[in-house]
Amino acid sequence: MPTLSDLTVEACQRLALLYNLPKLQTDSFSNCPVLTYLGDLPNLSRCRVALCDVFLHIGPLHAPQSLHISACDCFESLTPENVPNLTSLEILGCQSVTQVGGLAHLKRLQLLHCHSLTNIFGLPHLTYLYLNSCHVLKSVAGLPLLRTLKAIGCKDLETAHTLPQLHVLCVDHCAQVRAIENLPLLEHLLINTLCKKKTVGSIRLWESETTLVLKSGNATSEDLSTAHLLESGKTRMQAHQNETMQTIQNLPSLRTLVACYMPRLESIADLPALVCVILQSCPHLKTVERVGPVSFLAVAGMRAKKVRSLLKRRRSQDV
Repeated sequence: MPTLSDLTVEACQRLALLYNLPKLQTDSFSNCPVLTYLGDLPNLSRCRVALCDVFLHIGPLHAPQSLHISACDCFESLTPENVPNLTSLEILGCQSVTQVGGLAHLKRLQLLHCHSLTNIFGLPHLTYLYLNSCHVLKSVAGLPLLRTLKAIGCKDLETAHTLPQLHVLCVDHCAQVRAIENLPLLEHLLINTLCKKKTVGSIRLWESETTLVLKSGNATSEDLSTAHLLESGKTRMQAHQNETMQTIQNLPSLRTLVACYMPRLESIADLPALVCVILQSCPHLKTVERVGPVSFLAVAGMRAKKVRSLLKRRRSQDV
């Protein structure tokens, strides 16, 4: 099959190896229980491997741009030399993966239900990182070009720091987060430590290439009201609260702040560019200092009058 360019294989019980297909550009393998190796596919640009229990090794593949690996329990890692031009990688439900790194051209990375993952490193061109239920990962740091980070259900995640180009940070149901620092260009921050879904009541976050817009149904952030947020707060939510983070501060470019279910949060300070603030169930907030010209404020599960008085006091002190 020297001229084969596209290949899909499903439930092939005896396929163990695939190689020496010089024209192959895309392939997909699903439920091939003895498949262990893919290699010598010089023109492969897109590859998908799923439900291949003993799959171990891929490469050398010099052309791949996109790679998806899911539910391959024996798969541990990629050898960077075997995928030198990889730009997009998704790994889902691979329990033996402990680290991802050394991929010099990778720009987009999605890691879901990789319960043994402990380290992400050596990704100098990464701009987008999505983490979901990577339970033992403790820190995300040292990614110089990262612009968007979304972490959901990473229960041991503690810190996100030293990400000099980060613009958007969403931390959802990561109950141990205690430090978000050294993020000089951060513009939009969502911290939701109680809700298990990517929502705050009926408020959802949608991201486009250039901006982050808060929406409730079809309404934009300008249409949101304190009453609507209070109504959405009636939704039943069960999870562990964040008992660690006490301050949100020193984020000079932050424009949007959404903080939910943070019972120990006491201070919001040194956010000179802040414009939009949404707070839900932060009962011990005591100080709001040195924040920007907030033009939109929504509060639920706490005293709205108290928060407004903190902002008013801050403005009077600035004058």
